[in-house]
Amino acid sequence: MKDIEKQFMEGNALGIVLGMLNSSGPSLFHTSILWKRVGKKATSQAYEECRAILKRLVDAWIDTGKSGPQRTDTPCGRHLGPCNHIVRAWFERYKPRASMDGKGKLILRHNPPILLPDSLGKPVVMGQERLNSHARDYGTYWFVKLLDSHSPHRLARCANCEKYFAYRRTPQGTIKNGTYCPACKKIHRDSVPRTEASRARRKDLRVGLAAEFWPRWKPDGRYGKQSEWVAKQMNARLEKYKPLRENLGFRLGDPLVTPKWVTQNKKAIKEKVNSPGQNTCHL
Repeated sequence: MKDIEKQFMEGNALGIVLGMLNSSGPSLFHTSILWKRVGKKATSQAYEECRAILKRLVDAWIDTGKSGPQRTDTPCGRHLGPCNHIVRAWFERYKPRASMDGKGKLILRHNPPILLPDSLGKPVVMGQERLNSHARDYGTYWFVKLLDSHSPHRLARCANCEKYFAYRRTPQGTIKNGTYCPACKKIHRDSVPRTEASRARRKDLRVGLAAEFWPRWKPDGRYGKQSEWVAKQMNARLEKYKPLRENLGFRLGDPLVTPKWVTQNKKAIKEKVNSPGQNTCHL
């Protein structure tokens, strides 16, 4: 908790949002309300509302950068999208203040939503629903602050433990093998999707090689069965070119392509042959 309060004092929006998303108890929220007047139980309930709206907004924003069945992630491709209506409504309630910095440049400032005392300086008595509403506005405020910070795209959600973390630098490209926090990467939890992706790539290359020979087969006695002839041609190519054999995942001494494999992958081979601009596997 001391760490997140330090981030708050330094105005580090990314650090504050990370702390709020990953912690389970009230901390910064206490600074925005007169919680001693409201009570700890009511404050804790409201804080859950605060975290829930923040998590909802962050998750929706992160997911706009993901695509495809492998959920590849492009952090810099994220957009407001599904969060837009919530953020717009928030701006209608909390107008930014225009001012100038020391260099004379125009800047817009937002103060966090605060439940102030009344005109006599006494704490405002409120019901749980009003407190919850304030909590949701407070969570939205930190989402807005995150997006307006220097490096919002460093924020990520681990695909394994689902905790939130920050990259050291903003990823510039696409993350193709899953988004994992340092702890999950350390224990090789990301090895499964990497292995699956590698296997899929090798299979696609093998199918591409088969597709190169498939249309060359002719239905006469000299060629024999199509599956046997295609397998024979593939193996001749693989035995001749060692780099190609290694690229397709065949180790030294491993059995090469069998007629059974050709038969089992007949549909994929024919689709590769008939696909426009299909890429066969050439050395």
